[in-house]
Amino acid sequence: MKDNSQLVPGQLYKITDYICTTSQENTTTACKQFDIIVRALSNNALSEEAFAAHCTVEAGTPQDFRRAKMQAWKI
Repeated sequence: MKDNSQLVPGQLYKITDYICTTSQENTTTACKQFDIIVRALSNNALSEEAFAAHCTVEAGTPQDFRRAKMQAWKI
């Protein structure tokens, strides 16, 4: 949608086709999938600030991850 200038400014979008990585030294990812919520700034630009949300398709998420306060996460 971004590449085709089809975003609606102000609209929130859920990104699910990403690979979770970390660039912080001596860290690894938990290998748990979560969704990323991002706001459109224009018809072809997304905000660099994004937020995490529980993945809607991962059924086997351990209880400790389900209780994570993802609304406090900032990506």
